[in-house]
Amino acid sequence: MADSALGHTDGTDKQIQANSSLVGGVTKVREHVIIGAHSDPTYTLVLSSISIATSAAHVAIIEADGTNYLRIHRIRVEQVVGATSATLAEFRVYRTTTASTGVTALSAYAFDDSSDTSPYAGVTGSLPSGKGTEGALLLKKRIQMLTTAQVAATTTNPNYWEWKATERAKDIIVQAPTTNGIVLKIVTGIATATVDVEIEFKNTNYL
Repeated sequence: MADSALGHTDGTDKQIQANSSLVGGVTKVREHVIIGAHSDPTYTLVLSSISIATSAAHVAIIEADGTNYLRIHRIRVEQVVGATSATLAEFRVYRTTTASTGVTALSAYAFDDSSDTSPYAGVTGSLPSGKGTEGALLLKKRIQMLTTAQVAATTTNPNYWEWKATERAKDIIVQAPTTNGIVLKIVTGIATATVDVEIEFKNTNYL
């Protein structure tokens, strides 16, 4: 990426605070900027003690609202109820290209319900009877599932996975049509085990 500069001519209005330095032998000015608070509509889908006993189940789903772009920023999965025997649970995050049916619906609510539509207008929930068609695989993680006795014996739960978009990367972006979405899938079912799921996302009218 080539270095560049933006010209500015001082006028009679308030002056812009800046400092200068030499870049490639040329004096250039850097403008001081104060970052304001984020204004994008932000939501969380919070699912409690969802069964992962069924193989290939869509444990959590979020689908676009038909108007705006869905931007997945954070996903957290944490074991709640113990498994019959200790094992690894493989979770995957897929795009979906058709709408789910028979969803166990649960609303996602806005962080700022004074100015943003709340609850979120798209489909959110878990364990649909008619699963959306899986598309691109975006994320995959295995976490250790403790037994019931092991869960009861621990005061903190180490069995969780949290993904968060980094500052240098885009969120997971889902196009606006309601046929589009993302799902959290359990690959091989684990008897008796349940998980809490929390998904943080934004809903914007820009790409």
